Amino acid sequence: MDNIQMDNIQEYKQSLKHHWENAKSVVFYILGLIGFPAYMIYRFGWEDSTVFIRYALIGFSVFLIPQLILHIRYYYINRGYIFYYYPQELKIKIRTTTGEETEFYFDDIKQVYYVKSFPQAENRMQWLATDSYSFARIYLKNGKQFLITSLIIPNMNLPLEKEKIRISKTFYAYPLTKERPLKELKKKPIKEEKQYRNFY
Repeated sequence: MDNIQMDNIQEYKQSLKHHWENAKSVVFYILGLIGFPAYMIYRFGWEDSTVFIRYALIGFSVFLIPQLILHIRYYYINRGYIFYYYPQELKIKIRTTTGEETEFYFDDIKQVYYVKSFPQAENRMQWLATDSYSFARIYLKNGKQFLITSLIIPNMNLPLEKEKIRISKTFYAYPLTKERPLKELKKKPIKEEKQYRNFY
């Protein structure tokens, strides 16, 4: 199921649609895997068919394996998470895998640190299979932090003040740890800062 709106409450969780939005490029790679050797065999005959198939498999693996690793990592980080957004109250509630619930208002947020691919951050055409993946670290003033991946909310943009938003562009948005001290992130160079007005 996709995000649900109930009495001005928006509910987000891992859904088939969100899995598809992140992993749909796999379909094109499968078509390429089938189409490339088929075209080469049609053009040059069956004599070198094993070579064409081998190159297709190598190309498929080079693009698919990094995406598969990223997708599995995102899945386990946010497995069982539910993200509730209350737009009128500017409030968020997060239910974790263990069932623990945390409610907080936008005023309680100290910093949101987005990690996105270059094309996604710059709103450009996404070419690589991993370009659609992103995540956000939400830091609260009370010291709590949450990591929300694009399997929960694809390309999340909270309508916060510019001072609270940091965005880092990368080729491969892989979260090494589920939690990370904010002071470490502040030392990293930020390639772009912008103010977002749309949540999703």
